[in-house]
Amino acid sequence: MEFEPIITPQEEFTNVQRLLIRTAGLQNAQVAIFKGAIPSNGNREKLALPPQSGDKSSFGVSLSTLTITFPSYFDNQGVFNDNSSLGKVTFDTVLFDVERQKNIITTPIQGRNGTIKEYIADTDWAVNIKIIISGANGEFPKNKLEDLLICLNAPVELEVESWYLLQFGINSIVATGDAYKLDEGGISYQVINIQAISDTPVELILNK
Repeated sequence: MEFEPIITPQEEFTNVQRLLIRTAGLQNAQVAIFKGAIPSNGNREKLALPPQSGDKSSFGVSLSTLTITFPSYFDNQGVFNDNSSLGKVTFDTVLFDVERQKNIITTPIQGRNGTIKEYIADTDWAVNIKIIISGANGEFPKNKLEDLLICLNAPVELEVESWYLLQFGINSIVATGDAYKLDEGGISYQVINIQAISDTPVELILNK
């Protein structure tokens, strides 16, 4: 009598992986690591410095700052909006919430407690930004709000600079939502909440 060799759950899972790879024709695939457009070491070190004790925002407190480059883009009508001459806009009273999840596939194996974990990749960073802009001499900060709206209305990713976001390797974001709150008696300032996700530039290489 012949006995079939005993296959452990881990070996069975590995065999399934190999079968899937052959079926999809990926046995000759190679892994390429994309290096995003992270600032050079000199600029990174400069941007990654937290505010010093003497640095104060327009509200007189030490908070993070956020600088956004005005984007140039084609709108839905095919008209090119060239905002390169506007440069950048900086907000000096900003708070951030940053979080992310991990993409992990769990596979149950018969006869084995628990599951096999297969790590795929990290998700994008979810970034919640709270900005407070103030006006001079009790006036509503109309111009600064218009500058922010120019950036948020653009249907493209936004190039950002912040010592705090750079700790997570974030220098480009895509805004997914924004909300505006005007407090009672607070005509001289505007509170803005922005929901965004991190963005990594993608380069496509075409073989001729």
